[in-house]
Amino acid sequence: MSKQKQRKRGKRKQATAIKRRPAMLVANRPSGRMLAQLNQIIDLIDDHDFEEAERRLHRLDGKGNYAKVAELMVSLYQRTQDSEKEAEAALRWMRLEPNSPDAWVCYAQGSMLCGRACLAMVTYQDFIERFPNHKNVDRAKSMLELLVPEAEDRVKRAGLDPADGARLFADHELAVMHLGNAQFQEVVDICKRLCVKAPHFISPRNNWALAVLYQGNLREATRIAEETRKRFPDNYFVACTLAKLYFMAFRCAEAEAIADDLVANPPVNDPDAFVACLESLALLGRDREIIEVCKHGESLDILDPKLASSKLHYLAYAQYRVGEKKLAHENWRGALKAMPNHPTAAENLEPTEEHREHVPWADSIQKWIPKEVIERHILGKEVLPADVFAHIVSTVLDRGDPTGRTIYLELAKRSSSPQTLEALRAFALGERGPVKMRMQALAAIKERGLVDAGPHRVFVNGKYTDIALATMEIHGEAENQANKEFVRLMERGHKAMQAGDLDEAERCFKESIDLEPDVPKGHYNLATVWLYRGGSGAQKRAREIIESIRNRFPGYVFAEIAMAQFAAMDGDVEGAIESIRPLFQRERLHYSEAKALYCAAIQIELDQGETEKAKAYMVLLRQAIERFDIADMPMLESLQRKIDRSERKRPFSF
Repeated sequence: MSKQKQRKRGKRKQATAIKRRPAMLVANRPSGRMLAQLNQIIDLIDDHDFEEAERRLHRLDGKGNYAKVAELMVSLYQRTQDSEKEAEAALRWMRLEPNSPDAWVCYAQGSMLCGRACLAMVTYQDFIERFPNHKNVDRAKSMLELLVPEAEDRVKRAGLDPADGARLFADHELAVMHLGNAQFQEVVDICKRLCVKAPHFISPRNNWALAVLYQGNLREATRIAEETRKRFPDNYFVACTLAKLYFMAFRCAEAEAIADDLVANPPVNDPDAFVACLESLALLGRDREIIEVCKHGESLDILDPKLASSKLHYLAYAQYRVGEKKLAHENWRGALKAMPNHPTAAENLEPTEEHREHVPWADSIQKWIPKEVIERHILGKEVLPADVFAHIVSTVLDRGDPTGRTIYLELAKRSSSPQTLEALRAFALGERGPVKMRMQALAAIKERGLVDAGPHRVFVNGKYTDIALATMEIHGEAENQANKEFVRLMERGHKAMQAGDLDEAERCFKESIDLEPDVPKGHYNLATVWLYRGGSGAQKRAREIIESIRNRFPGYVFAEIAMAQFAAMDGDVEGAIESIRPLFQRERLHYSEAKALYCAAIQIELDQGETEKAKAYMVLLRQAIERFDIADMPMLESLQRKIDRSERKRPFSF
């Protein structure tokens, strides 16, 4: 062989070796100040303050490519047992410091813990080749004894050539890792290469379609998936992917047809396809079918902890939605045992107070409907047709996560399309999602004239109850009062009442009446003084004043509310309700009037033992107070205590 040919062959070998290695990054050298900060982070990790340590590490990582930062991230995620983040950080460390044997070992170990057997195997093999005298070589060889059989089995099942199949499958597993970390262009690049090198390897085609979807191109993702299904019509995973894409594109009949096939013949021999099947069924709202498919897959042995955890999570999600809450909690605990850092299972099992009424949700909105799709097709120029948008709104409001519901409720409230408003109506009068959000949806469709003020049958805490909807505009505009002395007397009277000086308060309000006899406010405050005095005689005097106000000033809100409260005290609940019902249909109320109205409605419902109705009105009162007068929070807390006491008095029901 000539020397020229030898040089060319050598260059080809060198190029091949370079391609096999991860792309290297140019590492920055840390300053003395950064090293001091890293030492502080080490102390945080030692003190188990992992959240603060992670926050600081990410802040430092944003300043450049520092191998020491990536190395410390690996250490942190090893302590928190977050294998996915450990593997990601180890890959970054290895790319920044390719001559560090510890980086290679950590990347191999993290890949193995994440169930990526081929990626772990080839990384250990490369480690042994690069560092043959390292102290961890024997350990690496023992790890290979465990990994090789599983890696060979994966290569065989994928139909790859044993000669280079392990490295091709390792690239596929790397693409899966990048997909989970939202590094979509890396996924596209790897998958395109794999489709050329191994045209019969299906998995890269599926991941390619998903990555393109998450880049925001729904149409191109669908094209890739359809082409893949034509070439591999019996592949379960591509069927699951295509069902998801059809559903998002409002090709519901095609999506449901695929789902019917999956339910009739579930992929019980392929863990990846099995979990993908459950995800597609969750997106389509096929709750009972998820439970049935899981029964068929009980004997499926899932070694990958992430897949095992996801299977239990989807099962728990479906069980909760059909009312099997005890079983759901058991399976969520099982999901967290299989993978302690499964975020969605943890959030459903122990939700925050804010998210409690959102339970259950299967996936984050970003996984179901990527942000890029929202930006391109909903907020951008490529506006979705009204029926498609309404379909997405209906789906997210019914079974989306807290973020998704918040986003799509706001988008839907701005819409004027009949399809979207109908989706809002279904959500408002349905059983899914927080009462607060459903009341907002009801208010939105009331403004569009689709419903009146009610009462409406609203689902609150496990049962339907009749709620009169106060959808009037609540404003906080200052009252225009030309007589400054009248205003001064009002202020002095209120301060006197707060101090308990009822005689001074009565004097101030009487003087205000002399100044402005045709302003009902002075008369009403005088009646309030008599109520504060207590006793049957004082209450009788207060009633007389209120009745006089009602006759002289028809429609004065506070007088109507007071008469309703008197009726409730007399046991005339129907009369009380009839007194305040017209107020809920007012077009506009001042904040103070709305607050008094809600407080009266809550008290009337509590007097009847209607705790659920009181809770619904409490939602509306809380919204008004949070918007206009945070100083009223103590009053809100007092009312909440009354509701809680009423709740405790109710008999338990099973």
